[in-house]
Amino acid sequence: MRDLPDTQGFFEGDALRVYGRLANLLVPDPRAREVAAELIDVITDGRAHPADVVEAYAVQAEVLSQIGTLAEAMAAANELVDLAEQICFHGESATAEFAIAERLTMNGDLDRAHVWMERGQHRTDEDVPGHVHLWNVRMNDAGEWEEVDEEDEVSGPAYESFEGRQPGAAR
Repeated sequence: MRDLPDTQGFFEGDALRVYGRLANLLVPDPRAREVAAELIDVITDGRAHPADVVEAYAVQAEVLSQIGTLAEAMAAANELVDLAEQICFHGESATAEFAIAERLTMNGDLDRAHVWMERGQHRTDEDVPGHVHLWNVRMNDAGEWEEVDEEDEVSGPAYESFEGRQPGAAR
């Protein structure tokens, strides 16, 4: 996938679907871990939207929660939570935390499982103030991501909104 020429029309969304599906199909094969790591490399290589980066880390956290060691799964979940909370993807955070809680429960570590379950439940119960919302992130004229206020009028080709972006659409 990484070696396909740009003319093939692949962008981050396509990589997410292909690599994510492949990683999930490969579980419990250890190669699923390699595919998930490659997905993160592909997504973070370019100028991926923060949502795409979070989704790539979600694939890795899901794979590691199933076939990684408990320490690897917890580290991946924490990394995902840190990234997801920056753009208010609380659902991704909660899903990762619930997966770790389930794994801890299966291991008989009910005290830590309760803590992880509570963290996930907290994220589903309320919006965390002070985080950047996806719909307020735009690319500026310098090609950098920036937050814009909801009241700001944003227009022109330099401010590309990713809301509603279609697979295979030109950037």
